Amino acid sequence: MLAIVIYIIAALAVIVIGLVTVGRETFAASQLPRPAVYEIDAAVTFVSNILDDRTAARLTPDDVLWILELDARSGLAATDADMAASGTLVLDDTEATRLVMDRVWADRTRRDTIDEQDVAAVIAARGRYLETIGAIGDVATDAPDHAESTGDGAGTGDAEATKPT
Repeated sequence: MLAIVIYIIAALAVIVIGLVTVGRETFAASQLPRPAVYEIDAAVTFVSNILDDRTAARLTPDDVLWILELDARSGLAATDADMAASGTLVLDDTEATRLVMDRVWADRTRRDTIDEQDVAAVIAARGRYLETIGAIGDVATDAPDHAESTGDGAGTGDAEATKPT
């Protein structure tokens, strides 16, 4: 009889220790900032909503998607080594615009409908999207809902991204 009581007490102790450990780790994880996740569909919606009237009238959502995909592949991907070495990355809107414009000029169907002002506006709005999701700028403590936006489409210029620790 005593052995059964000891087994029950031991089992309860194990369960309590497990629950306390899980609760502590869950609480600790909930205190960490949400990771910034670049969601291309959300980025297209965000960018399209804050473009100036001229650019919004000229570009379709497919054009915005095309520019953002080119920017992500050619601009940001090319600087991964720099970020790994220094821990920070400076996003240069002028260079990103130039890289995308090189592809615009190579694409016969796009060069008649997309100009440098359009690309620059999309790149600037992309910077605002990255700030909104907490990917650049100060560490985000609580990332806002990035699908909704307001603004005048003004660019933010160069921005600094900090490598997560």
